[in-house]
Amino acid sequence: MTEDEPADRPALSRRTVILTGVTAGLAAAGIGWYIQGRASQPGPPPRREFRSPSPSPTPSTAGWHAPIEMADLCTPLRSGNDLYLYDTSGSVYALAADTGATVWKGDYGIAVDQGVILSGDVVVVAGGQPSSAVLGLDRRSGKQVWRHDTVGYVPIHPGPRPGSVLVHDAEGVLLLLEAATGKVVWRSALPSGDFHFTDVQRLAVSGPVALETFGGTLRADMDDPITHPNTQWLRAVDGADGTPRWTADVAAAEWTVVPHAGGGRPGTSGLIDWLSTEVAGFVHVVRSIVAPSDDPQFALSTTSELVGIDVQTGKSGWSFSAGMMSRPVVKEDAIYVASAETPEDPMRIHGWDARTGREIWTFAPSGDDAEIVNSGVSLAVDGDVLCAGSGYGILALDVRTGTRVWSVHDGAQSLGGTPVAWRDVVYMTTRSGTAGIRSWRVSDGMERPAAGPQGERPLLFLADDMLLLRTGDALRAIPFRS
Repeated sequence: MTEDEPADRPALSRRTVILTGVTAGLAAAGIGWYIQGRASQPGPPPRREFRSPSPSPTPSTAGWHAPIEMADLCTPLRSGNDLYLYDTSGSVYALAADTGATVWKGDYGIAVDQGVILSGDVVVVAGGQPSSAVLGLDRRSGKQVWRHDTVGYVPIHPGPRPGSVLVHDAEGVLLLLEAATGKVVWRSALPSGDFHFTDVQRLAVSGPVALETFGGTLRADMDDPITHPNTQWLRAVDGADGTPRWTADVAAAEWTVVPHAGGGRPGTSGLIDWLSTEVAGFVHVVRSIVAPSDDPQFALSTTSELVGIDVQTGKSGWSFSAGMMSRPVVKEDAIYVASAETPEDPMRIHGWDARTGREIWTFAPSGDDAEIVNSGVSLAVDGDVLCAGSGYGILALDVRTGTRVWSVHDGAQSLGGTPVAWRDVVYMTTRSGTAGIRSWRVSDGMERPAAGPQGERPLLFLADDMLLLRTGDALRAIPFRS
């Protein structure tokens, strides 16, 4: 499963960073993947309020429209005709997927900002304000089944065992809970002898192995107000009992497995920008390394690296470094990414064997295709076609050979967001005026009928076999056109 964030950063770049801008630069580079932890104390279970099904959707031949302001980091979960999500106020909804009607809506005394996970008859969500807790909700009624109080910001993820959920609190403790009851199966705390823990950024699972990326500061760096950057480590634990398997230093010059967190280079920061466990037996990451620069005009520089890691040992099987790198996409046993050596160099698109790192093909665009690829390109795969989209248009390549299939150039730069490809159609939003949706047939590039104005700040995504559009004030279901 790929660790996805609803907000997508189109490129990861090498750039020199002026010393006084380090903090702001790192925050911007991690948006969508990095969230600063926050502390709060667990409290007693608050009174819960349930409301009658509202607001009502507006069904039409163009799909349905529900006036729900969905939270930026929420990815709705569909199961059958149920669609689960939470809004910007932390309320949790179950909608009827075919009409958008509200089945139930619940408020639980915390601002839900994590989830949604479905396990059997229980929906699991989490929140950190005003008190931190993980909640189990009855999927049919929304009533609270159990509550587990915790501390601070609480990431959650489906666990490595059937019917389980991973939870990480702000004190550095990783928990495995039974999704049906909230009972703790095991705890795995981070060692912190040489390391000041700040927060955990993401959780993932690969087979029987649970993975976490967590951040903090080397204690050796903390006395220096200039070179004490937050950095990250990637840790794997046994999903059966939480026993640590390995820890990798994200900031190391070469990918390195270390005895414990705290083995990094002083003054050097490493961040995981993307992580995928879609290929069995492997975890793939894109890491950014911010290190002291040899350039006298700049204090620090940043390099991105795609790394293929054996999930059992934590050792790198292969890696690929670049100055600029798009967010990769995974299809079966291949990884596709656009990259350039420096911001001044043209971008190329690569296909890699995800297991061996063998380069399958490289596509060097020219003319209008180069303008598309060099303008913050994002990638999506449908069947045997790789779609590369940016404000300047969309380009389709054969995933097996890298051969150009078709392209559409948009000189007005009216396209926006990440392309969404599904069932031989690729969709992109428009950003001129009130956003609409344009779509093309993946196989030959024939443009499909456009969907009219949809709202501001649009974001397209798939939920099972539904195409959903989130705007600033509503959630819309966009019908797949035949």
